[in-house]
Formats: sequence, structure tokens, C-alpha cells
Amino acid sequence: MNHPQVGALLAPEAYPDGTWATCTGTLISSTVFLTAAHCDQDVERVAVTFDASYDPANGTVYWGTWHADEDYSQAQSDPHDLAVVVFDEPVPGIPPAQLPEADSLDDLARGTRFTSGDSMCRATNVTYRLDTPSARSFLGDYVALP
Repeated sequence: MNHPQVGALLAPEAYPDGTWATCTGTLISSTVFLTAAHCDQDVERVAVTFDASYDPANGTVYWGTWHADEDYSQAQSDPHDLAVVVFDEPVPGIPPAQLPEADSLDDLARGTRFTSGDSMCRATNVTYRLDTPSARSFLGDYVALP
């Protein structure tokens, strides 16, 4: 598994094709999963799995509380399209991904490649940057920032 910190936000019930994943996200602390606000399922309690292929009969699920950036306007180009799931218990055995320092992404070489999430996220017309003041303001309520 190349990116063990990447997990799937599970839908409240299976889709017609039998799948459950509704959005992807990343474990950024042992108790915080970062995803997009547009993934809101209109429920407070959500489930996440880090299984490579989720099977509801014997898959591993972590439950937590949904928190979206209150400044998210639901526009496709909104940089406030951030949300976290705060887990009830720490996720064992998966080292969290490291968040960037403030404004550090400006220093990357042109053409640097990134791994993207689900197809909905790849279809947006905005670059989601976690090193910006707005992203750091939201995330700072849930994790220690570098």
C-alpha cells in the first residue's frame, strides 16, 4: 500500500453497485481525517475505512464526528472546501501524513506532481492548498500545525 494514510469516507448505505466509498481523505493525526466539505452526507456521525477494499462483513471502520469549514460556500472553486472527521478513538498502526508548513508549497518546483483523491476532487477547478491562511485557520482547531 503506497499511501496507508489515505482512507475512504463511507456512505450511510451501499451504492447500487455494492460499493460504500463516497469520498477519499487523509489521516493527518491519529484522531483526525481530512477530507472535503463537499463530501457532507448530512449526518453528524460518519464512518471511515483504510481498507484497500472495503467489505462491510469484516472490514475495519472508524467512527467519528463530521466538522466542515463554516466558510464553505458550496461553490466548486471554494478554497474552504475542507472538512475533518474527528475519530472517537485513535487509529492504530497508520502513521499520519505530514501537513505542509505555512506558504511552503510556493517553493515547490514547477511541475511537481501530487496524488489526487476521488474523481469528484479531480474534476474541480481549484487547487486545494493546505498551506494557506484560510486552510490553516480551519485545521488549527483540530491538529497541531507545523
